[in-house]
This record gives sequence, structure tokens and C-alpha cells, in this order.
Amino acid sequence: MKESSTLTLESIEAITNKVKRELAKDKGASEQRISSVLLLMEELMLVYRNALGEQCEFKIRSYKARKVRIFKMRFAGDKLNPHFDGRAHSLKQLFKYGRDIPRWSYENGENVITLIVPRTSSTLGVLEFCSDYAQGEKLRLIIGFIVQLIGTAFNIAASFLVARLIVHYTDSAIEQAALTAVMIFGCVMLEELTICISEWLYNKVSRHVLERIQKDLVDNVLAIQSSSMNSHGNAVFIRRMTDDAETLSTGLTDYYNLLIQILGFVGTLVAVFAVSWELFIYEAGVLVILYFIQIWRGRAMIKSTSRAKEAYERYSGILSEVVQGHQDIRSLHFEDRISQEIDERVQVSNGAKKEQLRQRWRYRLFSSSVLNVSDLAFMLFVVFLLAQGNLEPAMAVVLYNYHTRLGNKAVFTVISFSDFSCELRLAADRIRSLIISREFPKESFGERHLDQVTGRVEFKDVVFSYPVYGSLLRSGNTVLDDVSFTVEAGQTVAFAGHSGCGKSTIFNLLSKQYTPDEGTILLDSEDLAELDKDSIRGSMAIVTQYPYLFNATIRENLAYVKPDVTDEELVRVCRACCIHDDIMAMKDGYDTLLSEGGRDLSGGQRQRLAIARGLLRDARILLLDESTSALDNTTQRDVLKAVKGLAGTRTIMMIAHRLSTIASADTIFFVDRGKVLARGTHEELMQTCDKYRELYQAEQVEAAS
Repeated sequence: MKESSTLTLESIEAITNKVKRELAKDKGASEQRISSVLLLMEELMLVYRNALGEQCEFKIRSYKARKVRIFKMRFAGDKLNPHFDGRAHSLKQLFKYGRDIPRWSYENGENVITLIVPRTSSTLGVLEFCSDYAQGEKLRLIIGFIVQLIGTAFNIAASFLVARLIVHYTDSAIEQAALTAVMIFGCVMLEELTICISEWLYNKVSRHVLERIQKDLVDNVLAIQSSSMNSHGNAVFIRRMTDDAETLSTGLTDYYNLLIQILGFVGTLVAVFAVSWELFIYEAGVLVILYFIQIWRGRAMIKSTSRAKEAYERYSGILSEVVQGHQDIRSLHFEDRISQEIDERVQVSNGAKKEQLRQRWRYRLFSSSVLNVSDLAFMLFVVFLLAQGNLEPAMAVVLYNYHTRLGNKAVFTVISFSDFSCELRLAADRIRSLIISREFPKESFGERHLDQVTGRVEFKDVVFSYPVYGSLLRSGNTVLDDVSFTVEAGQTVAFAGHSGCGKSTIFNLLSKQYTPDEGTILLDSEDLAELDKDSIRGSMAIVTQYPYLFNATIRENLAYVKPDVTDEELVRVCRACCIHDDIMAMKDGYDTLLSEGGRDLSGGQRQRLAIARGLLRDARILLLDESTSALDNTTQRDVLKAVKGLAGTRTIMMIAHRLSTIASADTIFFVDRGKVLARGTHEELMQTCDKYRELYQAEQVEAAS
């Protein structure tokens, strides 16, 4: 592949698609690996596009070397090392976790990026990824391996002693046979002891690794952009954060276990060599053949196993939706349609699982056939050596004992190693995809920190459209078009307009759930793009129309935003939000356990608890997004009275479906089709804005009817 172009979005997308086709030619490259490489290259091109302009001359060339594919990217222009560029927020995430770290150099006026991508997914590379999570536990891991190695020595010693026991039996050496039997017993017991010790140590390591992986995954999932989170079902995240994390956590210890078993087989082979070099060559040759069969099997199993996991994720996802949406399913009476959808996904999942098992047993049957043929050949070979006088009958029995130790156990170990490698690689790729894949892009923040936020907000010429799922480059229809406004610190402002006009999008941009396509958002006159997360979200409390309450007590749900909250504070804020009496009417009061999502509360109770949680946050900016829509007029008036009591001390920004609730705001911005059509007090808008007046009058007519 060899291409030259500029860095327009169209050419970047075209180059990315060509690179994807190149990587797809490598049979061992997983979809997750390809996705992370594409994200890395796309981000690099975007960094240089932003720094050098879209007319920057760009060249890319790829070629294959042994086991790797090399990409060379050249950007003509000023010297720019992407590793240290402050604007490359997403690259920092990729560099932290990615294996494909690019090399940068500056040659003859060009920034040269060299990216070396392995053409196969290496088990050792995955183990290296696992070992990063085992920091602080390496000593336990090494001690466990040494103990297990000692146990293997006892196992090999037992093998030699069993051979001697057989000889003693055939020679009728009773005393020697009895002593050898006791020694065998001692070796076996000591081996069992080493197994217990090593497993205890390995379990400690695995639990530590699992804790670190899951913490890392939680941090990364919480950093995934909202658009990506909304595009995937719950099962996509849950399965990877549980099953795949569990698989990865035992990766190192399982690898050491298999390595020890292989060393045991090596010891047995040495014992065979001590008796007959001819049979040693035979046994070694059979094991090599079986090993390559399993390598072949493992490569073939990767894709079918990946498809089975993805199909099961889709099935698990709809089950999660059934549990969460059971009330709507029943009330709207579409149980049959949901049942049909589940049946279809079950069939797809079972079909993928059947194909996976079919492949697994097909290769297993082939391996067993090879083993059975090798058993027959071994027995005939022993008969031949006996007939030639090159082997004594007692040694023939010893060799057969060794052969049984190598045969089925060796095949089982090699199959286990193949399955282990397949599962481990898939788990690592699926976890990496959550961390660095283009499928799950992360939020990015600046590094500037504000010690004290006053709450002044300004939008300057902001243009925004929600991104198209799966692309960093393409966006959908424009939601906000050249929006500009200023909210002074301590003001109470409101946003009004028809549903879908862009009101909630303004809040999403201000809280950095999304970033604008064009224009600037300022917080205390500082560019939001340059501020760190704590400066932005640490200064805001957001209450939405459909708040989420956790499967915890009411006290715990409120204390999430303020862990050191006192009972007096809880009661004060809940009284202000007209929810205290409801709480005290419950059996356990503030210690009442809520169901997941707070489904055992009414919509109004959930909203009042969420507002109490927002007020308890005591942030400089309070964002209320239709947060009182489920309240009756009287309760809404009382709750808003508590909110308005903060006026002047906090910046309050509201969206309300009832215009009467925002009539007292200092300024009302009327939004229509992505633009701020008018602004002013309620009285001013009633005089100057026809659409606002029509909306308000329609509401009054509806309230009166």
C-alpha cells in the first residue's frame, strides 16, 4: 500500500478504510486489534491536521516483514512530536494502554511516524499485558512457580521410582519394592503439598490482578463518551467487566500451571530416553505433531469463539432490557414480540455456540485419532524391539507406563493450552477494546485547573451535531447552529423551546458530555477544552428529567455526592425538596433500601430525591433539565422555592416543560431549531417573541381545560 493525499476529513476516512483492508489480510489479527490500530492512526492524522492544516501533504506506505506489518506515515511541515503535544488527549490514552506505540522522528522537513503492527495476536504479548496488572505481586508469582517446580521434581522422581518398582516386582526384590513404594508415597504427598501452597499463592495473585483490572475497567467505562455508552447494550460492558476480567486475571497463573505440566512431560521424556532412545524420538515426534495440530486448531477457533461471545452478548443484552423494562413491556402488551426477539437471539447465540463446539470437537476427534494411531504404533514398536532383543520385558512395562503418562495427559494439556490461549487472547482483546478501541472513544479533558469557580458561563458561536456511531470523523444533522450567550455568575437563567430544539444539548456541552464541532465554551472566561475534569464537573450539579437512583439506601444514594453528610443536612435538604415526609413514612426511613433505578418510588419521588442530591452537592452551577416534570403544581412550586433560595449565591440554569415555572428567571433564552431565537425576561419575551408567546398561551389554555 502506498498513498499520498492531503488531510481533509474525506481523505482521512478513505485512508483509514484502506488500512483496514490491509490489516484484514492478516488472518491472526483480531477485530479489536484492528480497531485499536485504526483509532491510533486516525487520531494521529487528526492531530497533524489540527496542527498543520488540512492541506498538509501526507504520505503513507505499508509493507510486510516477518510476522509484522509496518506503516510509515509522513506529514510535511513544522516539527511536531505527537507524544508530547498537549492537544493529543486521546493519544495519551492510547499510549498508556496500547501495544502499538508509534516511533516519531523528524527528517527533511517531514514528521515521520513508524507503526509496527504484529500480524498475529501473540499469547506472550497478552501475558505481558496481564503482567502489567500484577505489579506488587511478582514475588508471590515467582515463589509459587518455584514451589510448583519443586512439586514437578517430586512428580518426575515418582516416575523414576515407579519404573524401579516395576523392575523390583519382576525381580521379586521384596524389601527394595517396599522401600520404593514408601518413597513413591512420600514424593506424591510432597507434590500434593506443593500444589496446595502454589495454588494458595496463585489465588492471591489472581485476586489482586482481578481487582486492578476491574478498577481500571470501571475507570475507563466511566470515561467512555456518552454517545458510545448509549449505543451499546449493558451486556457489552458487564460481560467484559466480569467474565473477561476473570479470564484475564488467571492468565499468568494458568500459564505457569501449563508450563509446569509441560516441564513434567519433559521429565517423563528424559526418563524414556534413559531406557530407550528410539522410543524417546518416537514420543517426542508424536508430541510435536499434536502440538502443531492444536496450534492449527487454536487459530481456527479464534473467530468462531469471538462470534459466539458477541452473539451471547446480544442475547444477554436483551435479557437485561427485559428486566429493566418489564413494566413497559406488560403495560403496552408486547410480550409476544419481545419473546420472539429473544427466541431469535437465542437461536443466533446457540447457532454460534454450536459452530464453536463443532469446530472444537472436530479438532479434538482428529487429535484423539492421531493419539490412538500413535498408541498402536507404540505398542507395535515395543513388540518389534522385544523381538529384536533390544528391550527387556520389564523395561517394556516401564515404557508403557511412561507412555500412558504422556499420551492422554499430554493431549489434554495441549488442548487446554490451546483453549487457554484462545480464551485469553479474546478476553484481552475485548478488554483492550473497552480501553483503547475506536468503538469506545473516551472523553478528553485539558490540564488547566481552576481553584475557585464563580459560575460565569459563555457560549461563543457554538456549532454541534451528534457524532455518527462508530466514526470519529462524521456527524449527523446539526443540533446547535452558531449559538452564543452569556450567563453571569449568580444569575438564574432558563432555556425554553419546543422538544428537540437543542436545550438539553446545551447542558451536555457545558458539562463536557460532548464537545462542540466549532466555537468555544468558556467557564469563568477559561476555554472549557483546556480545563481538567475536576474544574468542570466538580463545579456543577446536574439533575435530569429521568434521574437514576442506585440499589442502595436513601441515605447512601444522597451521600454519594457528599460522603461526610450529617443527618441534619440530609433532613434540611430533603425538607426543602418536599421529600422528607415521604421518606419518614417508609418503614426504615432514610435507611430504606431502594430497588435498582429507584423503581419502587414514584416518578415525583425520584425527581425530588434527585434534586435533593443535586442541592447537597453544593456546586457553583446548578443545572436542572426538566427535573420537576413529574411533580404536581403545588409540590413543584415548593421545590422551586428552595432552588430559588440559592439565587445570587449559585448560577442556576433551568430547562422546564412548563414555562410558568421559569417566568421569574433573570433571563430566558428561547431556542428554536438549534438557534437562540430570542432572550430576555418573561415579560420581554411575551412582548417581542411570537413563538414564545404562542407556546406560553397554549400552555395556559391546556392548564385551564
